[in-house]
Amino acid sequence: KYRTEEVKYSGILKLKPTPEIISQAKAAMADLPPEAVRLPDKALHITLIHQNILKPYRKQLKAMALPPEPEVILAPGYEEKVDEALGRKSWVVPVENQEDLREYVNEVMALVKGPPDPEPNRIFHIT
Repeated sequence: KYRTEEVKYSGILKLKPTPEIISQAKAAMADLPPEAVRLPDKALHITLIHQNILKPYRKQLKAMALPPEPEVILAPGYEEKVDEALGRKSWVVPVENQEDLREYVNEVMALVKGPPDPEPNRIFHIT
């Protein structure tokens, strides 16, 4: 299970993993190639809503209580992801229950009267 972290000044809404989930993610990525950069545990997270979307609602979100956190179930294994803008590779563990996280994003957006489903093609993963 994940807990929400306070919305950072950058405006990113993200879920921080419990030690149990970190262990599962590390086990899934145990055979990463040698060139892979392994992030410290405290850096692992799931981005729910990006800063460019949250910018107009940042003050509201900092002042309000967020809905209860969604449960997160990790998919087995990992995937290679290439950042189209920066051209760099990362390795991610996908979340199985994508719809639960999408519903949570919509709850948050409804609270601030923002657009529903702000990133309709978004795939949630731990990175």
